[in-house]
Amino acid sequence: MLISLSELRGWTARNDRPHAISDLLFDLETRRVVYATVGLSGSKSADALVAASMLRDPDPANGTLTMDLGDEDLARAPRWEGDQSELDAMLLAMPPLVVGPFGGTYAPLAMAAMAKDASDAPQEDPRAEAARERFERLSSWLGKPVFASDGEVGIVADLLHAFDDNRLDWLVVDNDRFFHHRRRVVPFSAISHRAPEETGGHVVLTMSQAEVERAPQVADMNLGA
Repeated sequence: MLISLSELRGWTARNDRPHAISDLLFDLETRRVVYATVGLSGSKSADALVAASMLRDPDPANGTLTMDLGDEDLARAPRWEGDQSELDAMLLAMPPLVVGPFGGTYAPLAMAAMAKDASDAPQEDPRAEAARERFERLSSWLGKPVFASDGEVGIVADLLHAFDDNRLDWLVVDNDRFFHHRRRVVPFSAISHRAPEETGGHVVLTMSQAEVERAPQVADMNLGA
């Protein structure tokens, strides 16, 4: 099933009650969605970080997923209020091996087992740096500029996710023009570079402007099926 992640961000995850999904985290290298941030009952600001493997049975018609966590488990999950430094801390607090989507494993601690700089200058915890570099937030991608190999082509409008295989297959590019407005769908594999947030967070494609213009439109994709 092909799903719009920008729409999924507004769905609800259900156990005995609905919980709003506010954001999604994915691994750019493997193209897998790894975590979702899910609203907690009684909290207007904090969300829980939930492994994507706990979410199943997408229902696009009703905008719901089944969540294999009870409220007690959800209450014990790491909480996040939206700040990036809080997210880094949450990822660091995870067990050394976290079971990810479809049995994949992610190790926020072990993957950062790297030597620290020997200088006496204060250093950022390399585990936090590795966690931040590995996991991307959907919300930090939407609206960012997209460049083809020969010029700017628009902004990131969406990511399309093959749910059954947990794979990001497509990037939706809005050409951001008043006339002949189009939302083109290009392969996620065509991304050659994603800039850090501090330098704009733009996305660079291996495709030319002409190739992007010839790409299919969102309406041509079989979303929700």
